[in-house]
Amino acid sequence: MKFLLLFSILLSYTNIYYAPASFDLKTIKAQENQYLFLKNLKEGDQLSITFQSYGCFNQHSETLEFKYLDETLIATLLSNDIKKSTIIKPTEIDYLIEFETQLININNTKRGCTTVNSFTFKLNNDKSIVRKDDTCNWNGYKLLKEKFFK
Repeated sequence: MKFLLLFSILLSYTNIYYAPASFDLKTIKAQENQYLFLKNLKEGDQLSITFQSYGCFNQHSETLEFKYLDETLIATLLSNDIKKSTIIKPTEIDYLIEFETQLININNTKRGCTTVNSFTFKLNNDKSIVRKDDTCNWNGYKLLKEKFFK
């Protein structure tokens, strides 16, 4: 009986935080004075985003590299032995900015997930910042990969 009660409490607790996340460009605005790497890329810049996911049932790491050359933004996915590149159209840059904006605005105070996703942004092999998601209810990185690297 105690086990059943504990199980039902745990199940209801985890369902609260596992609502699927949408990826809508209009939903979340960047906080004032937040620096957005993807919004401020300029000619000659190189940005890498290393994604690491660690949890009870997974361990995964890969890198997205962005290079701005000749007024063209090129994205490259590096994962294990896979290397895929694509050109980001000017109309698609807002999608990248929204990804970073949502990541900044994640509320990591609602815990209950055993997986932590870590994003290390490194600009021109110099300035870097780490942002984390341990909510289990945001799938922005997965959607980003699906959009650009089908």
